[in-house]
Amino acid sequence: MPMKRRRHFWGDPDRGPAARRPLGPGPLQVLRRANRSMELGQHSQAAILFERIAYGARDLGMTRRAPPLFFQGARAHLLAGNSEAGAEMLWQGLKLLANEERWDQLERAGARIVDELERIGEAALAEEVSEWVEKALAEQGFARREIEPAGQKEIIRGRLPINCGNCGVVLRLDEVEWIDSSSAVCTYCGSIIRTDT
Repeated sequence: MPMKRRRHFWGDPDRGPAARRPLGPGPLQVLRRANRSMELGQHSQAAILFERIAYGARDLGMTRRAPPLFFQGARAHLLAGNSEAGAEMLWQGLKLLANEERWDQLERAGARIVDELERIGEAALAEEVSEWVEKALAEQGFARREIEPAGQKEIIRGRLPINCGNCGVVLRLDEVEWIDSSSAVCTYCGSIIRTDT
C-alpha cells in the first residue's frame, strides 16, 4: 500500500513561493481559534495564538501572511492591556511591510493602525506610528494618499462576505488581495473568497 504523504504543519513547502503560500492546516486551525477568541473577548488567549502563527509565518518567509497576523496579535495584546507586547508586534508587522517595499499596504495599514490606537487611548503610540510611516514613505519619495495600486480605481467589485469562510477573520475591502472583480485572497490565511455579485 502506498504511503500517504503527510502535510506539513505550515502547508506544502513545494506549493508556490513562500510569500504567497496559504497557511497549512495546523496554523489555519490556530488562526480559527485566535479569531474565535477575539470574538469572545478573550484577548490574552487570542494574543498568544496570533503571536505563535505570526512569528512562524515570518520565519518561514511567508511575508504576505505575516504582517496582518502581527497586527491582529498587536490588537489583541493592546486590548488585553499588554501595551509593550502590542507595540512590539506592531513594529514587527510595519517593518516587514517596509522591508518588502509594499508601500501601498504600509500606507493603508498605518492609517488603520493609527485610527485604532487613538480609539483605544494609545495616543503616544499612534503618533509614533504615524510619524514613522510618514518618514518611511517620504524616504521613497511618496506622500500619504499618493499611493494607489495599479488598476484599483477602475474595477467595480462585488460585495465580500463579512467573514472569511476558511479562517473566520472579519474581512475588509482594503485588506484582501483582489484577483478580479469577483474573487479575492484572504490576507490572513490565503484562501480564495468569492464575492456576491
